Amino acid sequence: MRKLIAAAVLAAAAGAASLPAAAHAHVGFFVGVAPPPVPYRVLPAPRPGWVWVPGAWEWRYGRYAWVPGHWIVARPGFRYAPAVWVPRHGRWAWRAGVWVPLRHHHPHRW
Repeated sequence: MRKLIAAAVLAAAAGAASLPAAAHAHVGFFVGVAPPPVPYRVLPAPRPGWVWVPGAWEWRYGRYAWVPGHWIVARPGFRYAPAVWVPRHGRWAWRAGVWVPLRHHHPHRW
């Protein structure tokens, strides 16, 4: 019984250690139909400490469905790159929104 519990704890620890890597995984897919135009929306006023995620067309149940924009908590040192549909080889590829690290410019030291 102790061996079984120890094995379960070890497996859980190994799974938890892999979570940060899985959180950065990029999952995309292709659709043969272009997304509809983005509807006109008035952007909300900026909120300190928050980032506005614009609405986007998502592919659900074999068709596009509009998902409205929403606020998410800002991550210091990162910028948010929203989800986008990209034309690729006659089809449309979905790229999910991601946090991108800010690149700081460091001048060369001579």
